[in-house]
Amino acid sequence: MYFFLRRFWASTGLLAAGFVTATLLLIWRWPPALSAVRSSNTPSGQPELRIPGDTKNIEKALVIPKTRHDDVRWIDGLHDGADAFTAFVYSTDVWSEPQYLAPRTLAGREASAYLSYILDYYDALPKYSIFIHAAEDQWHNDVYAKATNQPDTLRSLRTAAIDAHGYVNLRCKLHPGCPPDIAPNTAEGVEMPKSNPRADFAGIFMEVMGVNRSQVPDHIGNVCCAQFGVSRESILQRPKVDYERMLKWAQGQKDFDGFGVGFVFEKLWHIIFGMDALQ
Repeated sequence: MYFFLRRFWASTGLLAAGFVTATLLLIWRWPPALSAVRSSNTPSGQPELRIPGDTKNIEKALVIPKTRHDDVRWIDGLHDGADAFTAFVYSTDVWSEPQYLAPRTLAGREASAYLSYILDYYDALPKYSIFIHAAEDQWHNDVYAKATNQPDTLRSLRTAAIDAHGYVNLRCKLHPGCPPDIAPNTAEGVEMPKSNPRADFAGIFMEVMGVNRSQVPDHIGNVCCAQFGVSRESILQRPKVDYERMLKWAQGQKDFDGFGVGFVFEKLWHIIFGMDALQ
């Protein structure tokens, strides 16, 4: 009986070990398998990147953060002609699409892709960089005071405006965002959780921008919604280390989720590129 039990428990142990090993193998194989499943649910016919090696000679770059479920086939109609754009598409899913660029971190929604592009191409930036969302239709596109899709919005963009100001927002209406939306140095009189960036926007501003308290503006107001055009010169007004610090801040955030980090940068892009705090 004793020897029978020993053989029984030995066999059971071997079976358990085999089960654990098989389970671990399945776990280790899980991400690519799940990636393949997700690939079958993505829009078909997604365009490949066509980025030439001499990126400094590109006139207009489109910087597009994309999830697997975003359909960016609309960019194909913008590759040719006098007003052509070159797309720099960043895959922002954990299981990335290999035909696109990979951001240096996934923290902060579109902010990580925007900052990754600046760092990736800092030494060979195109003349104009247009930072834009992936979906063809955006509620905050409103050229000529009407709903406008991405291609129509881009065709309406005047690079002369970017030359004149260095930075232009692609939204035409002031709401939401303007007039002043954030008062970093004034207590708003409402208890807010730490997860709300407004609770300590002055501290955030100092960390992200690398400045001291005296340089924090009393009021910040800008047009939403993280779609804008910037000249090469405006980006290069800041040293590369500034953008590295910003990305490091986004990546290291524990107080805010990706939406919170994205909100912070949405309120700061115009200041980052040299505009007054009240745009």
